[in-house]
Amino acid sequence: MRVDGLSVFRGIPYALPPIGERRWRPPAPMPPWNGVRDAIRPGPACAQPPRRAGSIYANPLAATDEDCLYLDIWAPEDAQDLPVLVWVHGGSFIWGAGSEALYDGAALARRGAVVVSINYRLGVFGYLAHPQLSFESPHRVSGNYGLLDQIAALEWVKRNIAAVGGDPSNVTVAGESAGALSVLYLMAAPAARGLFAKAVAQSAYMISTPALKEQRHGHEPAEAAGERLAAKLGTDGIEALRAMDAQELAEAALRAGFAPGGTIDGHVLPDQLVDVFERGEQAKVPLIAGFNS
Repeated sequence: MRVDGLSVFRGIPYALPPIGERRWRPPAPMPPWNGVRDAIRPGPACAQPPRRAGSIYANPLAATDEDCLYLDIWAPEDAQDLPVLVWVHGGSFIWGAGSEALYDGAALARRGAVVVSINYRLGVFGYLAHPQLSFESPHRVSGNYGLLDQIAALEWVKRNIAAVGGDPSNVTVAGESAGALSVLYLMAAPAARGLFAKAVAQSAYMISTPALKEQRHGHEPAEAAGERLAAKLGTDGIEALRAMDAQELAEAALRAGFAPGGTIDGHVLPDQLVDVFERGEQAKVPLIAGFNS
């Protein structure tokens, strides 16, 4: 739709919905559709617990669902080869959506950019590691599903953004808080190489991250944390967790103390962020790092 000199596209699916048997699987490409698709309304936010009262983020979301891998785009009507900014929202990897009013891209688009704001899986859906999930994987890894969603969104942008006037060779990935930590993960992830040319990390935190199978840096193995969560929820494994209602599972995981975040698996995330950066093995792109008040 056209809004004050901008072309705005909302609710564009960039990957297949991660529901049912696809819960805790890497994102798969969205098949093409026939005809014209409605791009007027945002897609649902990813399944998540209610937000804490009093937070500046506490505005209620219009809808939440496991079918949530959508993005929104703002572009000047006459856009051609403009720089692209891809926004990764924050929220402790538990809450939030790219479509929130706080992240409206219109003002930046009016300054000469194509702005893309994305959803990605949150909480237990985005970051659960478990031995049974690792066994299902051809790479024998699990966790990092939310990070894989972000990579899939960047791949979609690279393939499609020229159609709305963006330059796929001039993509900046930016985020705040957990979104900024995501930017650092993306800089360290081999699968994200070549998908962005610049990076902005606002209020980032380069913390130590659990390893998949070993106890390191004071963290229990990520797979062990997943097994402990399943036991706390009274289930015998992944199939029982897949059968749970998404909203009930999101709330139960938070009550049980599940702390979502990346996993050092040697594949998606090869090593601790501080070690990757210290060795100069991160993506060789300009980085702006700062803090928001």
